[in-house]
Amino acid sequence: MLSSSSIDTQGLRRNPKRGRIAGLCSGLSESLGVDVFWLRLLVVLSVFVSFSTTFWIYLVLWMVVPKRPETPLPDVPFRLWWALRRIDRQVNRAHRKLPSALADEIQTVFDLIKLLAPRLDDSLSAVALERFPALLRQFMAMPRPVTPVSAGLHDRLQHELQKIEQTLKNALENSLGPDTGASGQPAGEAEWARWQATLQPLKIRLEGRVEPETWAQLGELEAQLAFLLNRTVVADQFDRAHLELGKIAHEYVPDALNQYLRLPADRARQQTLADGRTAEQALFDQLALLSARLRDQAHDAFEEEARELRVHGRFLHEKFAEPEAGRSILDDPATVSGESRFSSFNSD
Repeated sequence: MLSSSSIDTQGLRRNPKRGRIAGLCSGLSESLGVDVFWLRLLVVLSVFVSFSTTFWIYLVLWMVVPKRPETPLPDVPFRLWWALRRIDRQVNRAHRKLPSALADEIQTVFDLIKLLAPRLDDSLSAVALERFPALLRQFMAMPRPVTPVSAGLHDRLQHELQKIEQTLKNALENSLGPDTGASGQPAGEAEWARWQATLQPLKIRLEGRVEPETWAQLGELEAQLAFLLNRTVVADQFDRAHLELGKIAHEYVPDALNQYLRLPADRARQQTLADGRTAEQALFDQLALLSARLRDQAHDAFEEEARELRVHGRFLHEKFAEPEAGRSILDDPATVSGESRFSSFNSD
């Protein structure tokens, strides 16, 4: 059971992008779900009580607590690398000056740009290297907090950011191809790779913002999707189960994570909603519901494949077995015992 008061120690990461020194306070605020201002104030006050103790504790934590993972700058020609480096500085400033939810969305777009950088064409270069930096400058120039007068402009800029994100996601999916991946993998593996391209930036943003139970639930759901997507090597695009699986992978899971990530980190884990749950508990319940549906799909897929095995076994008996006169092939002990064992296995 989730407890909004418990600390996600396993998810504790330094967040230098939002930090003043090493990102310890910003990372701890995401883990605890509290405003970073109060943690920084506590550190400052502790300096007046015992400077040396505070200094050494901070230094040890700096060395021990790992940094929040991020997509590195790709190995590309120097001119492109330098353009990406300038955008990286803009994104870092956005983390310090813009609301956390908006900054995380900007980071997701930049992660997609870094993944696509080795294969940018002219049209994508215009989106990634011109439109996106120009949009960042407009965000940074807006007054904070957003007022009713500037709300309309803010909404238009955010809509433009979402359009850029969708354009980049489509380009990343198309770069893998509709039937095979870059290395020629089967259709199921290519679909899994496309889903991972969507999921990984979201997981990077989510790390440290949810408790271990929610993180484990997402991991279970990811493992189920790995099994189901990778086994559909040749999938009928009109098969109902396959269509539902695609909806879960490419719409329902990303939508649930995106909606949660748009909320302020501290309120998402502490503030109670109208139904008595926190936003994180609502996310956990949604992931659990999707996971239960995937378990049903996995069970149905096993039943279907097991049924084909039984049919094949009967075909082999009819073709090669020589039953005694007046005795049906279905009365063969091997067939009967085989079916009974299979039924027993299914019941488990």
